[in-house]
Amino acid sequence: MTPECPKVAYSRCLIGGCSVPKSRGNHGKWRLTYPEAARELRVNEKWLRAHIKELPHGKIGKAVYFTEGDLDRIDEMFHHEPIVQAIRPATQHPLSDLKPISRSRRRPIPGS
Repeated sequence: MTPECPKVAYSRCLIGGCSVPKSRGNHGKWRLTYPEAARELRVNEKWLRAHIKELPHGKIGKAVYFTEGDLDRIDEMFHHEPIVQAIRPATQHPLSDLKPISRSRRRPIPGS
């Protein structure tokens, strides 16, 4: 078997034709296909394909790929922090801050 041209081998890897090393230390240098990215994000591949226009990704021709940076940004887009509210003292009733509204004039009593 003859050795393959490095450019051909590299371009085949870019479009998902071979396994690209997925070392987390390369900071966005590896590329994932739809199924790999969906597995990494723990979402359905159909969801990923349906929302591709709203998600960060790269393309080479028609081939779509995701880098580690893309996956991190997708995580950040859908990350929610809980809302922490100040806790009221147990002695105060939750409605104790409400005050009745004052009326400037009295309503006429119907039928009088």
